[in-house]
Amino acid sequence: MAWRSKKEVYPVSKYVTLVRLSAQGMASMGDPKKAYDEMVEASARMGINVIGGYATLGPYDLMVLYDAPNETAAAGMAMGLCARMNGQAETWTLIPPEDFGKLPVKK
Repeated sequence: MAWRSKKEVYPVSKYVTLVRLSAQGMASMGDPKKAYDEMVEASARMGINVIGGYATLGPYDLMVLYDAPNETAAAGMAMGLCARMNGQAETWTLIPPEDFGKLPVKK
């Protein structure tokens, strides 16, 4: 997959950001669907394609899966989620199976 600027095509990577909301973040979120839609729109302005967002059970409250052009954009996504939702985030790079098989392995 790639994203396009007006002149160039860039490869993208998949990321997942997991968010723990504070009590204040839970209280101030308001309508979850509206908050999600606003996050998708803000992400698109950073060149990020949100694949999906999910509420989770366990140590994290939310998970957002997305394509981003680089680590800087992914970091901006995580920081934006933390600022908007008053929470803490952890972001992981996702490696698809076809690329995982190409990783150098030392024996």
